[in-house]
Amino acid sequence: MHKSDIDQAILGNAYKIFAVELARHLDGARQTFFSNRAFTADDYIRVGAAFHTIKGGAGFFGLSDLAQVAAKLETMLMGAKETLILDVEEVRALVTKVEALAKELPSPQ
Repeated sequence: MHKSDIDQAILGNAYKIFAVELARHLDGARQTFFSNRAFTADDYIRVGAAFHTIKGGAGFFGLSDLAQVAAKLETMLMGAKETLILDVEEVRALVTKVEALAKELPSPQ
């Protein structure tokens, strides 16, 4: 196997993992911020960390629009963990935007 074939296999597997994790993190964000319960600092930290992961993966694969929106969500959530003051409607709109961007991504092979 040539090095370029190995590199492609690694990238292909990494993208598959990214796609699975992206879907899992978005599901968690939706369950948290589209519910009718009060949010906790732990919610902000957990979902903020998820968007940190999405931002990093998106950046790795050159998905700059996705990385930018994920970064904005990460910053908002991590900044609100102390005060618990957050514009939930803006968070919901941004989560919806990430979902739309995710739907535009190529399926993993």
